[in-house]
Amino acid sequence: MVSLLLMGCSFISSAEIEAKFASDSAAVNGDTAGDSGSGDADTDSDTDSDTDADTDTDADPDADGDGYPASSDCDDTNAAVNPGMTEVPYNGIDDDCNAATPDDDLDGDGYPIATDCDDTDASVNPGEAEVWRTHNGVDENCNGYIDEITVPDAFSTIQAAMDAASDGDTVLVRAGTYNEALNAPATELTLVGEDGADATIVDAAGTDESALEVSQAGGKTLTVEGIWFENGTYEGTSWGGTVACHDGGPLNMEDVIVTGGQGSLGGGGIGFYDCPGDLLRVTIADNNSYSLGGGLALEGTGGSIVTAENLLVVGNSARAEGGGIQVETGESLTMTQSTVIGNTAPDGGGVYGYGTLSIASSIIAYNAYFSGGYGGGLYDTNSANAAAVAFSDVSGNDTPEVYGAGTVFTAGSNGNLSEDPLFVSWTTGADWTTQDLHLQTTADGYAADSPCVDAGDSSTSDRDGSRADMGFYGGPESP
Repeated sequence: MVSLLLMGCSFISSAEIEAKFASDSAAVNGDTAGDSGSGDADTDSDTDSDTDADTDTDADPDADGDGYPASSDCDDTNAAVNPGMTEVPYNGIDDDCNAATPDDDLDGDGYPIATDCDDTDASVNPGEAEVWRTHNGVDENCNGYIDEITVPDAFSTIQAAMDAASDGDTVLVRAGTYNEALNAPATELTLVGEDGADATIVDAAGTDESALEVSQAGGKTLTVEGIWFENGTYEGTSWGGTVACHDGGPLNMEDVIVTGGQGSLGGGGIGFYDCPGDLLRVTIADNNSYSLGGGLALEGTGGSIVTAENLLVVGNSARAEGGGIQVETGESLTMTQSTVIGNTAPDGGGVYGYGTLSIASSIIAYNAYFSGGYGGGLYDTNSANAAAVAFSDVSGNDTPEVYGAGTVFTAGSNGNLSEDPLFVSWTTGADWTTQDLHLQTTADGYAADSPCVDAGDSSTSDRDGSRADMGFYGGPESP
């Protein structure tokens, strides 16, 4: 037997050392005395490296190994979540295991990021009032408009708000009917119906004036969005019934409805006289002119240059020419993705042109002229600058449907058709609001697709990415 001599200690034999080691090992691993531990498997839940077959468990485990036991770790299955982490805003996770650290509504104003346009500033949220007088460039109420003047909050009338505005301001009109005749000031201004045209109405009944008149000089643009103008009358020597723009503008209109107008010279609905403009998703319906252009008229000395996209001109009448649209000499109309339907006049029930006409991806249908007239759909007299018509359907109008020295329209060429457009519903003379001018498709259960489906300008697409349909409901900007 081997013995060891340690300085200052008694002798210990090798057998005694082995016995001591076995005893200590068993105590550490929780084995019963005398267990050799031979062949044991580690089945406990702690992180030690023993090999015994005991069943003890850690009282406070760290299952995700992030250094924080379950007692202090709010998610012991995710190592990225523990008290040592920095909170990541808006991810829906309590990253730092501290309920007092906000994941949302960082500014504590009671509005989460889903509705708060600036979650770092408690004075900016949907519950705040807009500070418009100082023009601070901040959208305090998070409605998408900066420094807007709200009617009737700030002013009881739209006209008062427009008069108080400065260049670049927005006048926001809450839902309601406003019995006013508006006259645009010489200000770069945007006029917006908060809840759209169906809910925001300017009714000029009883005023004997246009519902909206734009006559300011200086090239100030008036942009109008989401408002219904009705019952305007212009008895002066200029053009326009419900909406009149003369010697001013530009006038740009988007998602606007114009109805019930009476024009003395032209444009029972909208009249442009030496006034440029853009029309997008505008409906002109049930207007009358005592002369030209029952729905829309362009006149002047070359200053009325108008672009119209997704224009609906329906149920208008004129006592001279152009039941739906009239374009006088020197003026210009570029019209795409539009529908001109159910209009009447002595000549050119749908469209009458002396000036420059460009028509594409549009439908001109079911228009009529009075007895003895011509051009139920389209009448163009400008032989020097013939109307350019492409990817359009002229059908169902009084015959001859197309007439005039300047008209160039041939079904079967330039993508043009002369076929029933197959609207979902159309009855001549019926209330236009009850008609459905979407095109029939087999996908919607109809027997056949309208010939106007996927037949618009091949270079443009509908919102679903397919080739553009003809008419008001086709193209990338369709309603």
